[in-house]
Amino acid sequence: MKRMKAIFSVIMIAALLTGCLDRKDKTPSGASKNDDLTGTITIWSYATDNEAKINKAFNQLYPGIKVEVIPVPWADYDRKFQIALATGADLPDIVTVESYWWGKWQQKKSVFEDLSLYGIQAADINEMSSELIRGPDGELAFVPVATGIACIWYRKDLAQKYYGFGDSNSLEKKLTSWDALLDLGRRIKEESQGKEFLFPDTMSVEEFLIASHKDYMDGNALLLTDRILPQFELIQKMLEQGYIAKYKGMDLDRSYVQGNVMFYPFADWRSDYIKSVDRNGTGKWGVMKPPGEVFVRGGYGYAIPKKSNQANKKLAAKRIEFVLSQQGSQAVIMDTNQFSAYRNAFTDTILRTTDPYFKENIQQKIFDWSKEIRKPVRYGEYDDIIEMELRIQAYNMMMSSITAKQAIDNARKEIESKLKGKILIK
Repeated sequence: MKRMKAIFSVIMIAALLTGCLDRKDKTPSGASKNDDLTGTITIWSYATDNEAKINKAFNQLYPGIKVEVIPVPWADYDRKFQIALATGADLPDIVTVESYWWGKWQQKKSVFEDLSLYGIQAADINEMSSELIRGPDGELAFVPVATGIACIWYRKDLAQKYYGFGDSNSLEKKLTSWDALLDLGRRIKEESQGKEFLFPDTMSVEEFLIASHKDYMDGNALLLTDRILPQFELIQKMLEQGYIAKYKGMDLDRSYVQGNVMFYPFADWRSDYIKSVDRNGTGKWGVMKPPGEVFVRGGYGYAIPKKSNQANKKLAAKRIEFVLSQQGSQAVIMDTNQFSAYRNAFTDTILRTTDPYFKENIQQKIFDWSKEIRKPVRYGEYDDIIEMELRIQAYNMMMSSITAKQAIDNARKEIESKLKGKILIK
């Protein structure tokens, strides 16, 4: 009996050793496959810091693939791409698609690779981004990296001053509508004698309002009067009442530190900027849902131009596929402070993480709010022209004191001039 036990023990030890050897063998094997992928690829980016952070995580998995990030200003991006596309020269291996020009690019035939041919799966992309991924022939042309969840960042000290509390749940119960925000604006102006403000500038408010009213197109008709004018009239009212600070440039940056503006209407991605400009602001900032419905405010993704270097396409696809993985999405969320478009990105660990700067669980909040977005995001073919002009006119309202009606009339003329009858403007 003792001999049988001894033999059984020897067999078990041998089996365990074999298992250990197998596991040791598989890890280098997987790594060597990644090591075999070598080369240098390029990506054009208007947010180079974000790409550098994602690349750092990517290179832990693919050490042989060097990613060169070429800075391209946001304002020049689409124009530069169109020129490179026409000439066929200097196209990067990966281009960035952003909410302003996303809809336009979705209409381009035979311009972008079908990423499903490189093993990228549409099923890995979250539901709210599901209508952003296809080209005109139904091909998987775009992979969203991050989707902006609209929210309002605020100064807790000012919330405490005017309401007696600084937590977001209490603020959301008080500020359920824009009328409630106007009432608060009046109170801030009166009690501070015009030294403190509700919002910093007109452009951030305008972009926020337009993002919440993406139904401004009805088929081929732009409903400027019915859908957009009321939003500009709201801006005019806040300007006339002195609720908007009219900051721009460096003054706008300094306002985050000065602490005389209560609300900054943007999206989850603004957190990284707040951390960078208000370096001593730990624990001073909070974030709340918008009044009314939660909506999408911005976002970006990747695509591979067909005319880019054929030899680099497989490597470029690996870099794109990376953001649709646990490691890649974690880099997007934790390192760049953005809402990952990967379907399975938000693990229990991420959702339990307290942000050391904001001193609260920001990711859990944003994730919970995102579940209130019922419809997939859609961008129109002419969004870039329409929304850029609206942004310019919102700026003109702040700088030239034109009325909401004058701003919309100006926008109408400019949009008509640029689109030349392609849409009906009402």
